[in-house]
Amino acid sequence: PHDATTIPEPAPAMLQEIGAGASGVRIGWDERYATQDVIPPVAEAVAESVEVLAALGAEIIPLELPDVRPYMAAWPTLCSAEALAAHADTYPSQRDAYGNWFRAWLDRGAKVSGADYAAAANQRAELTGLLARAFDGIDMLACPAMETLPHRVTEDQLYDDGPQNFDPERMRFTAPYDMNRAPTLTLPNGMSEAGMPTALQLVGKPGNEPMLCRLGYAFEGATSYRAQPPL
Repeated sequence: PHDATTIPEPAPAMLQEIGAGASGVRIGWDERYATQDVIPPVAEAVAESVEVLAALGAEIIPLELPDVRPYMAAWPTLCSAEALAAHADTYPSQRDAYGNWFRAWLDRGAKVSGADYAAAANQRAELTGLLARAFDGIDMLACPAMETLPHRVTEDQLYDDGPQNFDPERMRFTAPYDMNRAPTLTLPNGMSEAGMPTALQLVGKPGNEPMLCRLGYAFEGATSYRAQPPL
């Protein structure tokens, strides 16, 4: 019996089925998308992670995603302009209080015209439709989070001049899902020879955070990668 003061709070909705395992979860796998122009340690670790999920009972469904690269140029326009709106209380009134990089990002957003934003929004809508069709018949997608390994950050990099040389194509595993509001979960799935972590990214359908948490919990329970700190 529990005293009324010790009855645990109900689990948040997204965690109520966290222990249900991976059985029956339909995971989309586009080998080309997940490995093309991805460095071998990252690509190999993601492929091995998909095998782990299959062994846990997930159903791996081969698919072919649309080419997202043509839409990546819209992301900086949308992100910088929307960041500008989110920081309206402090930018530009406290512009000098921002770090170099983000200050330059907001400066970039301030230069976005209405026509620029409308064109980028049309690109986002088109990509969202393409991804919705691609996700028909699956619960989530497995892919890398980035195409390269993480790198050590130096003090100079923390205070660099800004995003002038920003390449939006490097965001092809993250920006498409930022733009269509799909939830994602990134999980450690290995370590490179240089001691830097690799990662598996799971991309769910909008509103499907509970299943992402459930699958991530199952993956972490079957592996020990989360206990391996970077060297």
